[in-house]
Amino acid sequence: MKRLNTFCFLLLLSFAPLKSATAAAAPVIYVTNEVVLDGKGTTGVQQIGADLIRLVKSGLAQKGFEISTDRYEYSVRFRVETDVDYGLFGARVAFVKSVAILEKNGAEMDTVVYDERTPAGSFSSYGKEGEAYAKKTAEYFVSGLLKSEALARYGKAAPVVTSKADNLASRASSNRRTADTASGYADTIGSLPKGKGAGKYDVAVIIGNKNYKKTSNVDYAINDAMKMKELVVKTMGFSPDNVMYFEDATLTDFTETFGSQRGTAKSKLYNFIKPNVSSVFVYYVGHGAPDIKAEKPEAYFVPVDADPQYISESGYKVQALYDNLSKLPAKSITVVLDSCFSGNTSAGLLFKGISALVRVDKTPSLTTGNSIVLTSTSDNQVSSWYPEKQHSLFTYFLIKGLLGEADMNGDKKITAAELEEYAGENVARLSKRLTGNLQQPFLTGDGSRVLTVLDK
Repeated sequence: MKRLNTFCFLLLLSFAPLKSATAAAAPVIYVTNEVVLDGKGTTGVQQIGADLIRLVKSGLAQKGFEISTDRYEYSVRFRVETDVDYGLFGARVAFVKSVAILEKNGAEMDTVVYDERTPAGSFSSYGKEGEAYAKKTAEYFVSGLLKSEALARYGKAAPVVTSKADNLASRASSNRRTADTASGYADTIGSLPKGKGAGKYDVAVIIGNKNYKKTSNVDYAINDAMKMKELVVKTMGFSPDNVMYFEDATLTDFTETFGSQRGTAKSKLYNFIKPNVSSVFVYYVGHGAPDIKAEKPEAYFVPVDADPQYISESGYKVQALYDNLSKLPAKSITVVLDSCFSGNTSAGLLFKGISALVRVDKTPSLTTGNSIVLTSTSDNQVSSWYPEKQHSLFTYFLIKGLLGEADMNGDKKITAAELEEYAGENVARLSKRLTGNLQQPFLTGDGSRVLTVLDK
């Protein structure tokens, strides 16, 4: 039995207008990192889509285009049609046709069609056949886009596209950053040194939750997340293509990124990973809370659309994150949490009608041998802000440590143990001075893991 499925791999590009059609400066291209699939597909097919996007971006960069995270004027959508034959021994996939559609203001301007049908094969795993298809298709698309008449006319001014959902989300994100700057935020950490690159298949997830709908805000969460994203790319060496970045993540964002809380790990993060090759880095800053109605309260992340009073219905359980991460076929996993789960914050209690902290009865744990977890607090302590630096206290020293201040032996390698010692000493000292309460970061797992390698 055969069924024709269409997989849509979405790539948005934006080109900052040149001063003239003959200007020497290279066009600036915005590229989304998200792969949107329309229909069911094997993990291998999804990996081909992710690799196709990565290779197209790399190919355009090699042709002189600068990859950026700003502006929207032109867009390119990829549609990949596959013919799936479901037999007794699993699905066999043939790639029928791949199309790159160049749009301006959402209107189609040009298309590049790769119409070479591949023999049916098993793409339940990626393999050399998938790598070859992604590489060949990407080369064809890059060549076709560069020959496009619409792109050749690029020197003419183009209005900014605002009708797409991604564009609106980016504009909202930009507005939040502008508001942060207008409120007096200045970069108190400064420029970041370049470090040696992570593996090309390593993946990072960065989440900063500041603007809450049903509880108090986390004042410096966006500042923290933006600087962590910059550090992950520039100093830790992750490819920008492999960084999933969220400002003000909702429950849907958590579920789509990490998997359901019912134990289904087949998520966007899962699809980004190359089995047994990718290392995963996860950073979260924002509210955490216990389920105050439970007999044995458990810890939850608080998405921006959650109600802490009903956190078991609207939050994302920390243990669910750990359970889903443990199912990833990753080489290693590093989790950094700048949050406390007592229900108390520097701005007061998250809950209405109670006057005391709620202790988490069951401490979440990520017990796989390839995982480490660094948390901003121990037990039921409170995570503090650092108003002078306009960051959270923990993230400020986390970043400073990863930039080299935690390098105890001067070997230009920052290990997890060195980072815990450096951040722990400074956070504990300043938390008592700033708030009168002790905050002690805590590491679980192999302290010898190297997190950054600085250029010597």
